[in-house]
Amino acid sequence: MKRRTEKWMSWALAIVLIAQVGMVVAWFVLRPRNRDLFDDGTLTLITEPAPWTRLRYAHASIRDASLNVHARIIAESSAHSEQDGNLLLVIESPDQSELGRANADYHLSLKLPKGGGGFSVDIPFVPPPGSLMKISWEQATPNQRTEQ
Repeated sequence: MKRRTEKWMSWALAIVLIAQVGMVVAWFVLRPRNRDLFDDGTLTLITEPAPWTRLRYAHASIRDASLNVHARIIAESSAHSEQDGNLLLVIESPDQSELGRANADYHLSLKLPKGGGGFSVDIPFVPPPGSLMKISWEQATPNQRTEQ
């Protein structure tokens, strides 16, 4: 009886170890899909901000053979935090030819944390490594608040 229990325990331990190795391998295989293309150097980001704003938390990742870019535009002061605008995203190849462009609207409000407004853009292709992404945005509606 003791020998049978030892054999069963050996098999159970082997199955647990194989499952753990499988989970580690799966984590390494699946993780690169969500990597940030700005952080790993695949894309270079250049911004041209509207006055009194800046870009924060920019992230680009590959999802289903398309490029997803999302970030937040933040007002630098509360006096400039109520505005609407449009942003233009242009992707250039490493040889400086334009690969594509996309537009998105943004809204900054005091009701949002730090007056920031987020945006998300899906681009229907994946640019080659070394590509350049330019994000520019303009203030479409002027600040409605008055300084006191």
